[in-house]
Amino acid sequence: MINIVILFLVAMLVIGVVSKLRTVSARRIGRRRGGGALPGKPRKCRQCGRFLIGSDRCDCDKR
Repeated sequence: MINIVILFLVAMLVIGVVSKLRTVSARRIGRRRGGGALPGKPRKCRQCGRFLIGSDRCDCDKR
């Protein structure tokens, strides 16, 4: 029974180390490519300054 518990803990340790190495290498690759996931700054309405989400028109233009 103790052998099974030890094997389980070793397996969890190995999985944790591998996943940690994958996330660190992914961060380094992302840093080389420019860093952020979204390019540029978010768009804002010229009249009211609200952020534009989804469409090119703002609610203040519809009035």
